Amino acid sequence: MISAIAFSEAQFQEMNVVDTAFNFYSPKVGKRLVITGFIVETNKDIGPDGASVVFYEADSADTLTVDKTVLQFAMTKNTNRDPLPLHLVITAGKFLNGKTNDATVLATVLGYEVKV
Repeated sequence: MISAIAFSEAQFQEMNVVDTAFNFYSPKVGKRLVITGFIVETNKDIGPDGASVVFYEADSADTLTVDKTVLQFAMTKNTNRDPLPLHLVITAGKFLNGKTNDATVLATVLGYEVKV
């Protein structure tokens, strides 16, 4: 029999301001995040050049400085990225932030915490 270590929880952010850090996870002592998926959507109001979306590790919840890129992709109007079957581990003590160059991105990160 196979069983999950833990069940995923969701963290949603409406990424509605260009070049702003949106925090999806803040570190906790003795724990780190395992990302199991991303759900990212755009709507019809996205600009003609589409949107670049970046999820990254950082030293604080409000910084745009990327310590390590976790996932990056481009999106066009009315598109979505379905949950991927992932098991990405965020470095202990790091924040998980996201940013975009278009103010019409809806993002959900799925994951669970494990002991360090």
